[in-house]
Amino acid sequence: WVPLLALVSLGTMLTLALAGELEPTGPPAPTMKTLEDVEPRTAIRNAFDTLTPIVISQSGSYYLAEDIYAFHNKHGIEITASNVTLDMNGFTLYGNTEVGSWDGIHGTTMANITIKNGTVQDFFQDGIDLQGPNIQVIKVRVLNNGLRGMLTGNNSVIRDCIAVDNTGHGIDAGSASTIIGCVSKDSVNGDGINSSNATIENCTARSNGGDGIWSNTGSVIRGCTAAFNTGDGIDAQSSLVQGNAANGNTGTAIVNHASSTIVDNDI
Repeated sequence: WVPLLALVSLGTMLTLALAGELEPTGPPAPTMKTLEDVEPRTAIRNAFDTLTPIVISQSGSYYLAEDIYAFHNKHGIEITASNVTLDMNGFTLYGNTEVGSWDGIHGTTMANITIKNGTVQDFFQDGIDLQGPNIQVIKVRVLNNGLRGMLTGNNSVIRDCIAVDNTGHGIDAGSASTIIGCVSKDSVNGDGINSSNATIENCTARSNGGDGIWSNTGSVIRGCTAAFNTGDGIDAQSSLVQGNAANGNTGTAIVNHASSTIVDNDI
């Protein structure tokens, strides 16, 4: 027979042998991925040395590393590829209405473009001109532009944006767009918000040269304020207009189209 103490000692040695080396071979390495690993991004800076306008020609994710200043007779940033995200990172894209910088951000028919977190101001034409489908504009201010504050294509999402002192419509979105939590005011000759077959909720349109909110054909306008506009407060045909406030407008507070459902509004 084998003494009990010997069996215990043998078992302990076998356990240590199977467990291997217990001392770490080096400091622990990080296991979490950085933001650059998850979504590689490209920085955008001014090109004053070459006087080259900024063109985004490949799909991907980009961010502003500084305020950007547009050149004469050029767009501030031109996008010639679809599937682009531009994080303005809190910076401003400046045009110059005197020397004729064109659009602030220009993408003609490019699709699936997202612009977020910044300001576009003082352009001779539109602040943002992205007429392709599936555009997203989030937390962007468009100020003092010579045409519209922003112009987007069908199925756009515009959220938490501000449009002030633009000559044309403050926010001009294509059909079937969603506009939520936005403010559009002091448009000189245009509507505050203009879109058809749209969902427009919790927005404010104030002191615009046209209507506060104009829409038609299957739109839902809910929880908005339209005040002191030169035109009508809200003009929406074949739409649901519910729970809005429309006061102090030169035209009709809420145009009563027979084809629309107009309920629970403060006029």
